[in-house]
Amino acid sequence: MQHRWEAVLERRQRVAALYLKGLQQGEIAALVGVTQQQISHDLKRLRETWHQAALQDTADVTARILAENTLLKAEAWQAWGRSQQPTETTETAQPEGGEVLDAHGRPHPKASTRKAKRRREGSAGDPRFLDRVGQCLDREVELRGLTPARRIRLDLEALRDDQLQRLAAGEPPERVL
Repeated sequence: MQHRWEAVLERRQRVAALYLKGLQQGEIAALVGVTQQQISHDLKRLRETWHQAALQDTADVTARILAENTLLKAEAWQAWGRSQQPTETTETAQPEGGEVLDAHGRPHPKASTRKAKRRREGSAGDPRFLDRVGQCLDREVELRGLTPARRIRLDLEALRDDQLQRLAAGEPPERVL
């Protein structure tokens, strides 16, 4: 039984390669040595497999992007919090006469030559970090498909024939217009 299943898998790999090269079912059947109906069945199973793989790949990529987005959002919130912390500045000023030196040429310990002033200021925070948080939230809504559908009003009489054909073929109106 295992040998038969391996043969089916090998045949389907060959069918897939020929199909992806653009051959028709009848041509593939002649090359592989089975009926056209068998090729049709194999292609149906292959499409199901490809579809499942595409869905899984899409889910994996979406999950990774959501995780990265969550990290960026957390870092932006932390940066926002840090930007709200008060800042402390120190200003120093030296009098015009320069330093007062003692007899040995060293700065005199009791002579105050520099004046220092400390100032503590509050901060409302850097709004760029909140903008980044908002961008992360927008991205999450988009990735999760929570964006409401847009309504587009179509004036069918104003459309060209090629636009009508594209709409009839199922192309989204926002790409046709």
